[in-house]
Order: sequence, then C-alpha cells, then structure tokens
Amino acid sequence: MTDTVLVAGAGPTGLALAIHLALHHIPVRVIDAAPGPITTSRALGLQPRGAEVLERIGALGDLPSRSQTSLTMNYNDGPRTVLRFQVGKAVADMPKQTLLISQTEIEGALRERLAEVGGTIEWGARLVQAVQDGDHVTATTEDGTTIEAQWLVGCDGAHSAVRKLAGIAFPGRPLIQRLLMVDVRAHWPYDRNGSTTWMDSGHMLSVTALPGDTWRVFTEPPDGLPDSLTQQEITERVLGEFSRRSGVSTDTVEKVEWASEFRIHRRLAETYRRGRILLAGDAAHIQSPTGGQGQ
Repeated sequence: MTDTVLVAGAGPTGLALAIHLALHHIPVRVIDAAPGPITTSRALGLQPRGAEVLERIGALGDLPSRSQTSLTMNYNDGPRTVLRFQVGKAVADMPKQTLLISQTEIEGALRERLAEVGGTIEWGARLVQAVQDGDHVTATTEDGTTIEAQWLVGCDGAHSAVRKLAGIAFPGRPLIQRLLMVDVRAHWPYDRNGSTTWMDSGHMLSVTALPGDTWRVFTEPPDGLPDSLTQQEITERVLGEFSRRSGVSTDTVEKVEWASEFRIHRRLAETYRRGRILLAGDAAHIQSPTGGQGQ
C-alpha cells in the first residue's frame, strides 16, 4: 500500500500539516526519530498567525487560557529597570494575541487533535534512505522498514535527515555563537507577566516567567569556555551569573527542570522541493527561536 503523504517529524510543523491533510481526507503517515514526545519546554511562544492556524484546524483549544498574553519586557542595569514596554496585545487587524506557552504544550494540543481526526505517530522511526522513482518515494527507516508514498515532507528540524537525503544545501551563518539556558522552579521577585533582561556587562542575560513557579534563564557565556558542558556545569554557570547580575540569591531554587546549550543560526534551504520531496518548518529555514518566532 502506498501512503499519499509521508511526514517525517512530529513537531509543530509536521503535526499541523498532518492534521490539515487528514481534514481534507488525504491519507497521511507520520514518523519521528525520537522515542516519544518531548518533555522539556523547548521554544516559548505562539505567534498570532500560529494561533490562527491552530484555531483553523481545531487544535487551539484551551491554549490561550493556559498562556500568558500581554507581556511586559523589562531591561535592567543592575537592580534598576531602565526600559519597560508591553508586547502581545491584540489589535484590530490581528485579533489573536501572542501566547507565552511552551512548545511541549503546543505539541500536546496538536497530538490530541491529530488523534481526533484519526491520525497516529510512529515513534522511533529514524529515516536513513529516501529514493525517488517516478510517481513515488520509497523511504527506509533504521530498522529496515520501507514506506512508499507519493510525497515525502521533511518536517524534521534544523538537522533534517530528509533535507540531507535529498541533497539540499542549507547555507547560512551563525547569529549568536552560543547560549546557555536553564529552566528552574524558584520564587524570585520578578514580573511573572514577561521577562527581565540585563545587558550591562556586554553579555545578555534574561529571565522569563513560565507557567507555575518556573523561570527560564539564559545567557551568552564569555569566550573561552569548553566546547561541551555538562548539565550541572551549565546550571552552575547560568545561576551564578544570574545571581551576580541581579543580586538575587539562587537559594530559593527548588528544582532544575532542564539545562541546555545551543547556537543560533540563520539558514535557508536552497530549495523547498526536490522532485517528490518537500521541506517545511526548521528543515527549510531557521532563525532565532526567541519568542517562538518559528511558531
């Protein structure tokens, strides 16, 4: 049996595409290399256009009621706030607001909607080969399973296997060499309706409120750090820098939810299509994920 569309990647882009196809009665199969859904917050924010798309396919649900909307952006010099403004308010020609909500919750809403329209996700299916032959593509996963589809859509992120298998270049350049980030549960004296950012030492540090008592702290580290840090080293460095810049003790940190480091690039695939293979989302273009700009 040949599936009409094979979607590789069960992130926001792949899930939204699969729902769209199912709503139009187009057979679709979704695979993902990961063993299961993400459990860490990842990108934060759903842009107004993204909210409109989710509403159109019936996936927005109660995300707005679980999100922060009108966000206050504070810029500090030490303990003193020198600039404050609001973002995210709805306007006449853009009725949806920017929502501050984690990618984890957005994907959860999309998975629920996909199940409602009869779709499923095959986890642990890593794509290792994609061969085009006339009117179809034959894809092979790591365990030797072969899947025939009329179209293969790579929604598998910045390191897209589909893009690489199709031989599509991904030119671009780094924007920020490196960021360190932690999500922690803590009681801190900062605005829970937005973020506070310090720029006073030449290296940015920002703290953003997440649902509950959770905060995200990220910073640009100084040059000269080892290329790879453990989660413990990331946590100690980020929280140490936060305490130094803000004057707030980190003794109230109850739990570290996640620690990570990443680099921000700006890249654009040389083409979004090669024959019957297409690219979408981060597989096709990447930019800073701040504020969920890709969502």
